[in-house]
Amino acid sequence: LHYISLLYHSSFTPTYQQAQHTEREQNNKDYLVPRSPSMNSVKVLKVVYDGEVFRTRQVPQSFASLCEYCNLRFELPGEFSMVYTDDDDDTIMMSSDEDLNEALRVCEDQARATLRVEIKRARASGATTLCGSVPEPKPGSCAVTQKGPNHCAMCKQKKLIVQEDGLCAPCVLGRAHCLRYECDKCQGIQKIPHPMWKYQPTQEEYGGPTWACHQGCAAYTHWRIVADDVMLIPSGMAPESWGLPSPPANKAAEEKSMEAETQKEGAAAVMVGDGGDDDQEAKVSDPVSEALGPDSAPSAAAGTYFVMKSGRYQGQTLYANERSHCLGVGCIGSFSNTSVGRREWLFSADSGLLSLRDGKTVYVHDDNYLYADCETRPESTKAWTLNADGVLSLADGRQIYLDDEGWVQAALPGGAGNTDPSMREWKCLSQEQYEEEYPAPEAAPVPTATAPTPEAASVELASAQAPSPTTMPTAEMWAAPLQQLAEMGFYDQAELLPLLEKHGGDGSNPLGESTLQHVLAELLG
Repeated sequence: LHYISLLYHSSFTPTYQQAQHTEREQNNKDYLVPRSPSMNSVKVLKVVYDGEVFRTRQVPQSFASLCEYCNLRFELPGEFSMVYTDDDDDTIMMSSDEDLNEALRVCEDQARATLRVEIKRARASGATTLCGSVPEPKPGSCAVTQKGPNHCAMCKQKKLIVQEDGLCAPCVLGRAHCLRYECDKCQGIQKIPHPMWKYQPTQEEYGGPTWACHQGCAAYTHWRIVADDVMLIPSGMAPESWGLPSPPANKAAEEKSMEAETQKEGAAAVMVGDGGDDDQEAKVSDPVSEALGPDSAPSAAAGTYFVMKSGRYQGQTLYANERSHCLGVGCIGSFSNTSVGRREWLFSADSGLLSLRDGKTVYVHDDNYLYADCETRPESTKAWTLNADGVLSLADGRQIYLDDEGWVQAALPGGAGNTDPSMREWKCLSQEQYEEEYPAPEAAPVPTATAPTPEAASVELASAQAPSPTTMPTAEMWAAPLQQLAEMGFYDQAELLPLLEKHGGDGSNPLGESTLQHVLAELLG
């Protein structure tokens, strides 16, 4: 009887509605909750379906959550099966919470940090039912159709494919101009790689077509472009109904006008009128000047460079990583510290916000690392106070400090790695003051050109044609980190080697915890 019972339960596959009902009874929280590292060593979920791969550091707690999560990111068929493959190429069919826990247990036993799941189209009975029978797909519902060769890999619509990676023309445009949009349900801000602005009757109205909201709705919702991103729409491609002026013919004049407007806005943040008869101008308190003195503090309009006050990191500035948006300290020109827009900061005394010129605001994440983005964040994680000693702190007492690997975190004094006062005291400089204090090294003099002999010319030509052994990083140079990442499910060396070269480290040893987290952040987008 025990054997018959096991056979019965192994062959029974619950419907998606049953699994979802069980999930609601067990946990009335969000549909996807990060697993605690203390409960499970799995940190990355990798899902493969129909040639598409998606990775995330959000690991589901139930099978129903996993189904719903995959449905949001792929165009799944009405029936499918989920398979987990271990290191011995044995497969584990997943159709319940017990199966998911077994797959996670196998990962722990094999010391793997990545749970790899493959979704397959159903070919026989016993497949998981995603949703009931629906006559035809409708926007915003879970009805889906079989993906044909002429369906776009991004928007999943049946359109003419114009690129080898399976994208239609609108998604090619949207990927090149990935702008921010506001959800009509939760008002969350999300970047969408599709020109959703084309469907808006006006700048203020939401468009008709839907896109999956990952900000909390877990559904397909309507969107409108963020007002600050309207200027990023390619010239002449906004809907005519918006009534925008035609693009200027002189691009240089346009850039100069935008620069003047930016400087005007910055000056307005410094000087305000009191509204009296004399219309006297009153200066808003400038925390940078109060903390470091008027002689050393730049104006708000000019922006601020943050460097370590102690001088331990000579010439290295606070910057935001271009891909992962995490904050670090590095030399100008290295890592992602290659643009003034990534290291020039604006600080508001009234709101306590520390931001880049593109509107990205600094906040502290749950993992205590600092990031800069345009998402809506609680005030308790982004309202900073600049003290007289150059320390930036939150209302709860956590302070910004630099860890041993060059990344920026927040912790209470004496807590975590915030034990050295010199690693949390900052100095503010304008770009001119920075260049004066940390002048760039003088370029080596150019030798006088002389006509080479034929023999020397042939040797020089052969040397120029020979590949340089240090031009590109090799797998041998990063053997240990590559092995470390391979154990987590990342095998593409063409993608990994540039990241390892950028973040630095000793190629003969595995990456440190902080550097590993930031490499994972870039790999997972």
